[in-house]
Amino acid sequence: EPFILFQIFFMENQANAFEGLVSKTTDYLETRVELMRLKAAGKTSELISSLVSRIFIACIGGMVLVLISIGFAIWLGTVLNKMYLGFFGVGVFYMLVILVLFLGRNQLMKAPLKDSIIKNLLK
Repeated sequence: EPFILFQIFFMENQANAFEGLVSKTTDYLETRVELMRLKAAGKTSELISSLVSRIFIACIGGMVLVLISIGFAIWLGTVLNKMYLGFFGVGVFYMLVILVLFLGRNQLMKAPLKDSIIKNLLK
């Protein structure tokens, strides 16, 4: 009978140990899921804030570029004595810039943008 009591005691301890193990494993998994969720939220907020700031800077830069272009077109038109030639010249310049950007879009825009996004996600 002492052996039977030992077996009962041992089985109860094993059941308690198993319940504790299940409880700790569940807590661990819940903590891991929460950690992954917080990391994803942090990376998402960092990516969005970076994107918003870049869009804002691009908008301001675009406005500056438009004003400078208008000024340059007026100046060029004055030099050429025909206002429309100044605007035509600036338009042709921008068409050439767009052509260069289009032909080199993979090296000039896609690859650096992809690298930037991956770098931000892996921080």
